[in-house]
Amino acid sequence: MNKLLRNDFYIKIIVILVGLSLYFIGFYFKEFSPSGSQSDFKAFVFRNIHYFRDDFISSIKNYGEMGDANFPFFYIFHAYLNPFSYSQDTYLFSTFSIGLLTVFFFFLSLKNLNFQQIDALSLSSLLLYLPWFSGRAFWGTASNLAWFFFLISIFLFLKFKQFTFYDINLRKIKTIFLLCLFSAATLYIKPIFIFFVLFVIFFNLIKKKFIYLKIIIPLYVIFSIPGFLLIFFWGGIYNHSSSMVKEYHNYKNILYNIPIIFSYFFFYLWPVFLLKLFSNIKKKNNIINFFKIFIIYFIFLIILNFFGYLDYIKEYTYGGGAFIKLGYYLKDEYNIIFLSSSSFGFCIVINYLREKFINNLMVILLILIFFGLPKFLFQDYFEPLIFILVFTKILNSNFNINSKKNFSKLILIYGLFFFLYNQILFFKLI
Repeated sequence: MNKLLRNDFYIKIIVILVGLSLYFIGFYFKEFSPSGSQSDFKAFVFRNIHYFRDDFISSIKNYGEMGDANFPFFYIFHAYLNPFSYSQDTYLFSTFSIGLLTVFFFFLSLKNLNFQQIDALSLSSLLLYLPWFSGRAFWGTASNLAWFFFLISIFLFLKFKQFTFYDINLRKIKTIFLLCLFSAATLYIKPIFIFFVLFVIFFNLIKKKFIYLKIIIPLYVIFSIPGFLLIFFWGGIYNHSSSMVKEYHNYKNILYNIPIIFSYFFFYLWPVFLLKLFSNIKKKNNIINFFKIFIIYFIFLIILNFFGYLDYIKEYTYGGGAFIKLGYYLKDEYNIIFLSSSSFGFCIVINYLREKFINNLMVILLILIFFGLPKFLFQDYFEPLIFILVFTKILNSNFNINSKKNFSKLILIYGLFFFLYNQILFFKLI
């Protein structure tokens, strides 16, 4: 038993050290980063920060000409609140540090869920393996700051979630204020994070914590005032008349993107689901039901594919994710790889709905609606979203992830899988 515990401990230490090594070495060789963040940084990111510092009013007025589809708080933050943005080297070191702080707040969130310290460290260090997460930190793009604020929001939400709702005190008000502040700030960087603001509101409605809604809703109204002023100033939600944002973000894209989003769920959650499935191997009905759901959805996709409704998958040269790209690489003419990954992802989603229906339905619907709007859907958008939501139990399950029996296996599988994924993208093997 002692030997087994030592082995588990060494596995976790190795996962932590490899994650840190990948992150530091990746930053040194960031010119080879597979992320598109490098081209964004060189094209407009650092230039726009200095535009905002030099002339705030003109920058806001002409924001649509700056080439960025995100909201301008990212530039405001780095122009006026980041003391290291005076040169490219110091700026990139600061965003590299923000990436580490993001991992730290993930660690604190896991600690808040009663993970052992070494478990929380090893699990949070897995973010450092993810090439899109790291690439954004190496090149200091908007998502780097958005994920930082989002993880702070998650940490504050988990603290808030533990409150009883029989009384209000200063500590609770402070936590609620910070939760609303950071989740709103995340939204002002990337509007897609409105899903989390809505989740916070819906969560309190479902749990009937109306006493907290009396604080949360007025705070969100106050924090929305700058957004309404921008809408008034621009004459619309976006000031992007020259950037085709309206064409690329449309509710009509949601149905097209649902099968792709399901494939992302499979990509990031297959180790959890596989371990859960085989931990209940004696319950044959679970496995039979899983394959029934898989076959039904897979046949449905085959029919759609046969009648040409999935032809856009064959031409998805811009974005699409790992499984679509793998299909192209292996010349998968009939999209079997992608259709299988989407079907497995659908099974995972159904499993979550069966276990915690209302909570998980709320999370999944918000993801499908808001993350499904772009015409071209990138895996970048979901990294590390799905991973974070599952391990912070916002997307909840009856499966005890942090049990000693499951955790070491899970860390080892994820460590090997993410390491392989990182190296494939870094060396552009696919």
